[in-house]
Amino acid sequence: LVFLFYSITLLAERWLRHHQRIPQVVGKRQRFWGYSTALNGILGGFSLMMLSFLDTFNHPTAHWCFTFTFMIFIAISSFSQVAEVFFLHKEYPDRAHLKRNALLKFSIVSISAVLGVVFGSLYMTCGGKSTTWRGNLLLSASAICEWSVAFLLTFYFLTFTLDFWPAAKTSSRFKGQIESRFLQESKNSDNFDTKLALEKGVVPSELDQADLPPQKQLAVI
Repeated sequence: LVFLFYSITLLAERWLRHHQRIPQVVGKRQRFWGYSTALNGILGGFSLMMLSFLDTFNHPTAHWCFTFTFMIFIAISSFSQVAEVFFLHKEYPDRAHLKRNALLKFSIVSISAVLGVVFGSLYMTCGGKSTTWRGNLLLSASAICEWSVAFLLTFYFLTFTLDFWPAAKTSSRFKGQIESRFLQESKNSDNFDTKLALEKGVVPSELDQADLPPQKQLAVI
């Protein structure tokens, strides 16, 4: 399910940028980083799906191969996403959320990358075995790093919510609400001006008279 929803999220982001619902890519660099984000993200999600099927007890070699490929592809996809948002901020300097999102993503990805390297180093050092006290300590430390990366990955996925947030303001429903509110405020303003004119004893024009309710027309006559 993570692979499915993550792939849909990446493709949805491409679609929203293409239709200008969120800041659109305007250069080759942004397009390159965007495609890199989607392609490597989908490959990383596929690796995650495979390592969940191939458990570490029955298929240890395949499981850890897909684990490391998952970490590599997701790291490349994440850094590509950071680069894309960073270059988009240069094209749209008035969109403050782009810089904020880029810094947030960069912080999460950088910490995750460091923890991933530490995890790989510790696991390879102990050989994945806890036969000795030192091996057990290294394996436990590598497990802490692995689960920390998984925890941070959840926050990285949540950053896409911030990327999609501007799309809500470009939806037809949101535009309809804005137009309806504007028309209502304009109507209230016209009614206030008419009421003020009546209180001052100014007779409105025939056009204004037609717009008034019957009791107001009689009051003027």
